[in-house]
Amino acid sequence: HANGMYLALPTAATSNQMFGRVQEFLGREDGGAADGLQLVHGASWLLDRATPVQAPNIVNDQDQGEAMRALDWFQPRKRSLLAEFGVGTVDQAEMSVLNVKHGFLRLYGLAHKVLIIDEVHAYDAYQTEIIRRLLDWCRSLEVPVILLSATLPQTRKNLLIKAYREDAQAPEDGQAYPLITHVAATKRATSIKVDGSSQHATVDVCLHPGLLNDPVGTARLVAQRVRKVGGCHAVIANTVGSAQAIFQELRAILQDDGIPVDLFHARFPLRRRQELEHAVLTLYDKRSLTSPELRPPRSVLVATQVVEQSLDIDFDEMYTQLAPIDLLLQRSGRLHRHNRKRPPGRPALHVLTPPDGSLAFGPSQRVYHPYVLARTLTKLLESDPRPWRLPEDMRDLVESVYGIEQDASDFAEMEADWVAADHGDASEAKRYLVPGPSRSSFKLGSSLAEVFSESDKGANSYFTARTRNGRASLRVALLEADEFAEELHSLRAPSRQVHEEILLRVASVPAWWLAGAEPCEGYRPPQEAANWLFGITALRLREGRWLGAVGQKVIGITSDPILGVIRSEKGERP
Repeated sequence: HANGMYLALPTAATSNQMFGRVQEFLGREDGGAADGLQLVHGASWLLDRATPVQAPNIVNDQDQGEAMRALDWFQPRKRSLLAEFGVGTVDQAEMSVLNVKHGFLRLYGLAHKVLIIDEVHAYDAYQTEIIRRLLDWCRSLEVPVILLSATLPQTRKNLLIKAYREDAQAPEDGQAYPLITHVAATKRATSIKVDGSSQHATVDVCLHPGLLNDPVGTARLVAQRVRKVGGCHAVIANTVGSAQAIFQELRAILQDDGIPVDLFHARFPLRRRQELEHAVLTLYDKRSLTSPELRPPRSVLVATQVVEQSLDIDFDEMYTQLAPIDLLLQRSGRLHRHNRKRPPGRPALHVLTPPDGSLAFGPSQRVYHPYVLARTLTKLLESDPRPWRLPEDMRDLVESVYGIEQDASDFAEMEADWVAADHGDASEAKRYLVPGPSRSSFKLGSSLAEVFSESDKGANSYFTARTRNGRASLRVALLEADEFAEELHSLRAPSRQVHEEILLRVASVPAWWLAGAEPCEGYRPPQEAANWLFGITALRLREGRWLGAVGQKVIGITSDPILGVIRSEKGERP
């Protein structure tokens, strides 16, 4: 009985694939609705033909600032929340409860729709706090919300239930799985046990101590297995740097075997990332069921978390660096996903762990808190070598790491730090939130001075309202020599074709990469682009590389079509 829906996913890649699936569904149900479906994420402008290029004329706007802000409202990331049906990243829905200019229009756009948030377990304490405020407003506006997850801990579920209806009593679920939990106008939430899933799997979990931070050893293990058993293998690393190192070692080992090795992560310029995304889906999604020649008899894909969730891709064996238990379960969901001819044997999940007795998590602990990694490792060691029976074991595995009643005496200090970090992240998110709904007053920000500037890409400054916490990122247009020099100095946006060509060269990199960097001789400093490319920094390369200096160290930023964007340090400044 709603007027439409917005389907929110964790990443742009998952949104792109889901867009096609929802479009197909709407086409079967209502062809007119399919025509109006909108894709909503930072790069969806490239797939949209209705967005105007030139800013409207604004009376008395001397610097065109208001005109550019008005034009920004025609971008899909804002406009499509007003459309009947939308698919996109969860960030766009979260922005409706951040104290930003015109954020209330996003909230208005969600009214009378069904909001669906997929992979709700995937969001940290910072984003969960934003989602909790969003649920509060959805209840007030009578917006039905569907939260989807295969691995949501009970404590996190209770938080979300209370956010939607503060006086709701969380049900006692026991070990039932799968399960639907329903929260309505009544005070007591109800749980509905689902008879079962049509898909069951027994996954062999193989631990490999000492390989977590060893790209050479990891590459040798993968090469040995793919040579021996054949099939399509996936390696999932926790950081881009780890993925690049493993890929380079594997490519060197398998270069004479004729076994293709590919690399897929988020740190590519947009055009190259789109090409890789298309290639990965072509090789490993369902289309190879009807066209078997698309799927190679032996191959390896090295990737980061971009393949972890929502993408409907399928591998014969998987190797993953140690990650939180819920994410290991998500990764295992890419094993034997489709009914096809395979090498003999059960699905195998190879988990790369620290050396026996060590909690040296290396770069992984910059991504995941060491307490959760330690709890996960403990659970894996306790159950080794028992296989996972899925979905039957999911609830036990998740609660063994995240459950309230657990003996964490060995990790008490780490646990205290984890709890403090979560509280800190939640408190940080509250700085940017609009007030919750109130019967006595209706205000979405007390004064313009307190309204934050909006940035859909993350935090570039302390005063930017953001939907994701963590290290700040920088969107960089990687341009060769004098490419588009005239256009970038113009106050008016160029043609759509030129605009797209520039955006296709944009990559997202950590902001610290260029912090305090001065160009070396023959190179130009990073340059903030024109208003019509709001939030993008132009970096001019020479033969694919930019050189600069931070203090006495020379750094290089290289755009490599195979490895992605790389930062290197070249030693002392001459």
